[in-house]
Amino acid sequence: MILELITSLGAGGAERVVFELATRLPQVAVAALDGRGVFADRLRARGVAVYDLGARRKTDVAVIWRLRRLLRELRPRVLHTHLFHANLVGRLAAAGLPMPVLSTCHIMETRPRPWHFFLDRLTARFAAGEVCVSQAVADFQRQKTGLPAEFFPVIYNGIDLEKFRPAADREALRRELNFPAMPTVGFLGRLAPQKGVDIFIRAIAALMLRTPDIAAPVAWVVGGAGSEERKLRELAADLNLPQILFCGEIAAPEKFLAALDIAVMPSRYEGFGLVAAEAQSCGAAVVATDLPPLREIVADGENGLLTPPDANDLAAALQKLLVNPDLRRRLAVAGQQSARRFEVGKMANEYRRRLERTELRVES
Repeated sequence: MILELITSLGAGGAERVVFELATRLPQVAVAALDGRGVFADRLRARGVAVYDLGARRKTDVAVIWRLRRLLRELRPRVLHTHLFHANLVGRLAAAGLPMPVLSTCHIMETRPRPWHFFLDRLTARFAAGEVCVSQAVADFQRQKTGLPAEFFPVIYNGIDLEKFRPAADREALRRELNFPAMPTVGFLGRLAPQKGVDIFIRAIAALMLRTPDIAAPVAWVVGGAGSEERKLRELAADLNLPQILFCGEIAAPEKFLAALDIAVMPSRYEGFGLVAAEAQSCGAAVVATDLPPLREIVADGENGLLTPPDANDLAAALQKLLVNPDLRRRLAVAGQQSARRFEVGKMANEYRRRLERTELRVES
């Protein structure tokens, strides 16, 4: 049995990857430091065992001992950990036990967090490797930790291409989602500072001021929930943007993305940018922040547009697409083609082989 360990099971890209692995690979169980969230329910509905380790704050160091007890009870062939806190806890809990640990790093952490890299390097002796979800993350982790390049193999996140695909009738889908019957531009993700939703809102305000004839006949939608929701709603109100539709938690992200003409990913930092690839697969033209991981998904001017994390630059890119539907369609078609590189079955197979090699290497 493989035990997948993650920090939490709320809505997020890393959580979605764990869900895909747990439902596509044989004999997988899932544990989370904080086991609450939408993906806990979805996993149980699919018959996957889910273990909640009860950590309701990141400083709960006793979770290491609770996980160690669970590992002794379950005796997984490999412990596969995801995200910084679960990577750290998993390595420490499994130290000295007869099972290898494989970690996955999902983020290019550009915030000032030197202790992350120090602890990653310090506990690397307890891990067989650290998979990175983009080459940019692998290069960054190697630079920051000083660990060898072979410690950081790359496996891109995967998309279910059968699920994330263009709508047969986009207008009908918008009616189903209660979106206005007009061209639609939107964001999907956690409402957290990392995701730059405030940049998106300020870009809408800049467009409304600069070219109201272009911006007004557009539906502006924000999908997702998070710690910044109240602040973002207040920002929209302060900027006199009542037309922004805050949709809350999205149960069917594939429908939300397929309803968009333009998908915006204004992140301040990322590890991969799963929503950008999913939006491409759904036939939306993507505008994303010019970050190293996102460059591995979006080639500026070829299958999307890249901008600095700045509201005026984002507004200019959106204006370019709104006034030029031929460009928008061309980028959307190219994006849909390029998103096929990230097919979820390919991701699952690469992880399966990596987990098997991890197990065999330790046994030998």
